[in-house]
Amino acid sequence: MNTHVEGPQAAKSRAAALTKADRLKNEVESLRSRLAKLNEASLGIFGSLDADAVLQAVIDASRLLTDARYGAILTFDDSGEMEHFFTSGISPEERRRIGRMPQGLGILGYMNEIEGPLRLTDIAGHPRSIGFPENHPPMKSFLGIPIRRDGKHLGNIYLAEKEGGGDFTPEDEESLATFAAQGAAAIANSRIYRAENRARADLEALLDISPVAVLVWDAKTWDLLSLNAEARRIVYGQHMPGHGLKDLLRVMTLRRPNGQDIPPEELSIKWTALTGQTVRAEEVVIHLPDGKVIPALHSTAPIRKEDGEIVGVVATLQDMTPLEDLAKQQAEFLTMVSHDLRNPLVSIKGSVTTLLGSSSSLDSADMRQFLRIIDQQADRMSGLLSNLLDMGRIETGTVAVDTGPADLTALMEEARRAFLTTGARNIIGVDITQRLPLVMADRQRIKQVLINLLSNASRHSPDWSEITVSASVEGLQAIVAVADKGAGIAPDRLPHIFRKYSQFDADQPDRSGTGDGLNLAICRGIVEAHGGRIWAESDGLGLGATFTFTIPVADGDTVHASPSPETGTAPSDARERASAPARVLAIDDDTQTLRFIRGALLEAGYTPLVTTDPDEAVHLAKTEKPDLLLLDFTLHGADGIDVMRRVLEVTDVPVILLPEHDEEDLITEAFESGADDYIVKPFSPGELAGRIKATLRKRGAQARTRSAKPFVLGDLAVDHLAGSVTLAGREIRLTPTEYKLLHEFSMNPGRVLTYDHLLRRVWDSDYSSDTQVVRTFVKNLRSKLGDKADSPTYILTVPAIGYRMPKP
Repeated sequence: MNTHVEGPQAAKSRAAALTKADRLKNEVESLRSRLAKLNEASLGIFGSLDADAVLQAVIDASRLLTDARYGAILTFDDSGEMEHFFTSGISPEERRRIGRMPQGLGILGYMNEIEGPLRLTDIAGHPRSIGFPENHPPMKSFLGIPIRRDGKHLGNIYLAEKEGGGDFTPEDEESLATFAAQGAAAIANSRIYRAENRARADLEALLDISPVAVLVWDAKTWDLLSLNAEARRIVYGQHMPGHGLKDLLRVMTLRRPNGQDIPPEELSIKWTALTGQTVRAEEVVIHLPDGKVIPALHSTAPIRKEDGEIVGVVATLQDMTPLEDLAKQQAEFLTMVSHDLRNPLVSIKGSVTTLLGSSSSLDSADMRQFLRIIDQQADRMSGLLSNLLDMGRIETGTVAVDTGPADLTALMEEARRAFLTTGARNIIGVDITQRLPLVMADRQRIKQVLINLLSNASRHSPDWSEITVSASVEGLQAIVAVADKGAGIAPDRLPHIFRKYSQFDADQPDRSGTGDGLNLAICRGIVEAHGGRIWAESDGLGLGATFTFTIPVADGDTVHASPSPETGTAPSDARERASAPARVLAIDDDTQTLRFIRGALLEAGYTPLVTTDPDEAVHLAKTEKPDLLLLDFTLHGADGIDVMRRVLEVTDVPVILLPEHDEEDLITEAFESGADDYIVKPFSPGELAGRIKATLRKRGAQARTRSAKPFVLGDLAVDHLAGSVTLAGREIRLTPTEYKLLHEFSMNPGRVLTYDHLLRRVWDSDYSSDTQVVRTFVKNLRSKLGDKADSPTYILTVPAIGYRMPKP
């Protein structure tokens, strides 16, 4: 038996071979593991089109694959401003302390200048080692790379502190370059996806605000592919078993105007799909299971592929019910006018006939009586024609009001005497318990309102019952009320009492009668043209009614815009702003309404800023500093009150809401959130201009009063007009930013001011998310005011939210 004994050199060679094999095996395994991680990360990155999810996946994968302790990704928008900032491996508390990344400084700024990666073993040794926030976690090793695509700089990826204290390797650099490329592609895709979604949302919003129903059908299966809000109101108001044409025809019947049913094969959509021809404005009548009948205009058009094949049909339905209701109201209005004109004509005709036929047998007293009747009825006809002309001017927004300081007490007395000369059989009492200031009024128009309200009260009150006219002052408004003890008004009729057709409601006999339909509508138009408001109150039928209106108090100034102290406007700039037309920012998602508002503002002498986009509105509010905000209450895809709050965070501006309905709960919430007034759509240009003028005057007077009176809290006194601060009589010297911060607190005593609010109001956009800067300035301000951080007197901390200053 032969035994081979391996020599020392052979054993050493075999061990080296095994070591090399193991090393290669380990390298292969490492590479395989690395590729698997890259593949898994790529799937995570490209598995979503949401920008936030994609960016977070990129930085998480970059950090984990390179064994980095910290990671961050920063992207820029088209203007070069920071768009997104995501971190990985950093706790929420550390992220909060870091605040905003100063992208233009040091290494971070250097990353914006280079084309390729930057790998450092000791970041402190780099010539541009500065630039990280003060509270950033400590780090030594650094790896960063710009994110570029098609020559455009999209952002940067940063990694810091290799786990175990080592340095980043060339392999880590290659991995990060791969992620940067994938991140660039993913960012581009997400932006394309976002743009497509925005375009689709814009189209859907445009269709959803359309008063015309739009339905899109598949031309082969006749499935309903899409429909807008108006179509959902008509179609899905019914309980359809499915989404096909047969399902739709089960819950509604289509008929021609002559009452003949339209067979399914003769429907316009079938004809369009078969012939490719467009059908325009076909009259149909929709009958629903609940008995509702909807007259409509129906149109259809084909949807074709590039080769001309018809693949779908778009159909529109315009509900003609509102137009028919309007026609009915117009017919009722003509009936009312004819009735009101016929009565005096009958009296005049009868008196003239009697005088002509029996003149020889009538004594002079009888003849004078008939002539007096003719004279009175002619005056009555003249008044009715004047009312018709006034109503027309109000509806077109051309009612003329020539306002000036007027004595309200004298106006009330003149209206009382004028009313009593008409032969009214009532006792008119005047109740004034305080001295009334002058009001800004057109004397003849306000006297007309008072006489109309007295006539209305007399018409619905028993003979010789008392009617009371009262007046008082509340803030910058005079309040005038006319109260009767007559027929009263049912609660459900109160919101409609000022409509010109209201007297023809069959269920409201208590307030029907000649004249209501115009007189009260005219009162509303005149009052609103003055910038006031009018309303009716009643406890119910038989319990009388009170009609109240407001009118602005005259203060001797015409206010267009009141520059607020917090804008930092110098006195000369303030005078220039005050002499310039007020700038009004209008937000409405209906472009037709915006065009109307823009025209009304230009005609009234204001400078309009209009937009349909809430985000753009906030930007305009910050950059343009408008003098007043007009805000649509029901913006598509946005909450009107939330948009108002966002605007008020960036600028102190009066707000007039534009709701479509008089919704008491929502309007109350809006007033509590900072709104100043509201106008229910639709409104006339004159009413809009009057309400804007009154709101600006009121806000200007409040600002002057508030600024003229120093803010005093204990030993602290802030004189807003002089721009000085004293503590126990000793002047405190503050920097401009410190004064601006103190001014913001003193103008909002008792209110919690969040970090975001203070950053926007005091620092504008320079430190959009850096809460540390607020803390630093508050600390300095407290020091100058002698405030102790653990028990402050003037600036109190609200943990994790912000600060507040107590009320005096």
